[in-house]
Amino acid sequence: MKLGGGSNTGGVPDAPHDPGRVRYEERDGIAVLTLDRPASLNALSRAMLDGLREALGRSGRAETIRAAVLTGAGRAFSAGIDLFELEAALRRGESEAEARVRLERLQDVTRLLASSPVPVLAAVNGPAVGLGAEIAVAADLRIAAEDAFFSFPETRRGLSGTNGVSYLLPRLVGTGRALDWMLTGRKVEAREALAAGLVSAIVPGEVLLDAADEWAGWIAAAPAGGSAAARRLLAEPLAAGLEEALEREVDAVLERMRSPEYVSGVRAFVERRGPTPAPPVKEE
Repeated sequence: MKLGGGSNTGGVPDAPHDPGRVRYEERDGIAVLTLDRPASLNALSRAMLDGLREALGRSGRAETIRAAVLTGAGRAFSAGIDLFELEAALRRGESEAEARVRLERLQDVTRLLASSPVPVLAAVNGPAVGLGAEIAVAADLRIAAEDAFFSFPETRRGLSGTNGVSYLLPRLVGTGRALDWMLTGRKVEAREALAAGLVSAIVPGEVLLDAADEWAGWIAAAPAGGSAAARRLLAEPLAAGLEEALEREVDAVLERMRSPEYVSGVRAFVERRGPTPAPPVKEE
């Protein structure tokens, strides 16, 4: 079965495509993974997702690494999945079987984060949207720049979360807040994320990486066995439930991808119309 409700998305030309990369550095027992596609706000192409999986695996295998920091180059953490690639998949008639494989490969990022031998700290330097926000949620800890924000806009594009967010986010901020954020797709500013427990600290953007290095340094300085035991005790009870949630999310997304809403949502982005604006948030 071809996805997209049989609709033709034609008329949208291919965009110039810089696939981006994930930079990997090691220093003083800390691996620094940088999403490096700043001209596209670190939108996650297939190449970048492959690079992120490789970098996470590399940090987990390195005997000298005790903690990892994940951040974005430029002014964004990540604008989410590369919707130009999704639109191209629609135009070539991606089958449901192909989409399932693609989604499960995407979810391997969350699996790697959940099973990482070393704690991963997301240093959220700017917007973390869609898949970008989901990857930050899947990290062990998060600190954010003052002007960073999170957004989960999938429902406004006719989709639903794909990377374990339906399971992980309610456990961090509660079901009510998770529903608010996911149903509206609105911007969650850093201070709201801090109050909700999604992030552990907010710092000025110019010192974010220094703060992340310091935080990761505290983790790296602890005896490795103690950190691993604590992480295992906290993570293992969640593992089975997370895997079930990942499977449910794939089924839900594939169902949504059969609908005309999905086609129009992706086309709206590619044609620069954007999805329906989220409602504003009243200041208390």
